[in-house]
Amino acid sequence: MLFALIKEHFAALMASRYLALSFTIEELDPLLNYKQNNVHALFRNE
Repeated sequence: MLFALIKEHFAALMASRYLALSFTIEELDPLLNYKQNNVHALFRNE
């Protein structure tokens, strides 16, 4: 579904010139996925 939206967005450009689209989704192992940020606190204060 998401790639279909991407293709739709670029359809006119692809019709007028050479264009390659690529889309990859990788699911990360929850035990090996380390993140830290303070962005969530910023949006909670709005």
